[in-house]
Amino acid sequence: MREETRYYLSSLPPGTLSSAGVRWRLENSCRWVLDVVFREVQSRARCGDAARNFSALRRIGLNLLKNDEVRRKEPIRGKRIYAALGP
Repeated sequence: MREETRYYLSSLPPGTLSSAGVRWRLENSCRWVLDVVFREVQSRARCGDAARNFSALRRIGLNLLKNDEVRRKEPIRGKRIYAALGP
């Protein structure tokens, strides 16, 4: 059996959550945004590597929208609409 050490940053007090709990929360929040804003569950891309490729593109898009400095207080869905409309 191999022992692994994982480090993470959190604003919670020490001992509140295990690393698995923090990882679960982070993954769930990302999944929820991908499901609601990008409608990842309704995607029809299922041939070959299409699903994996589109998932990577959605994650890149999500990271770009989260790091948008122009409309900081706009929700992700609104940022996506503004990005689709162009400059």
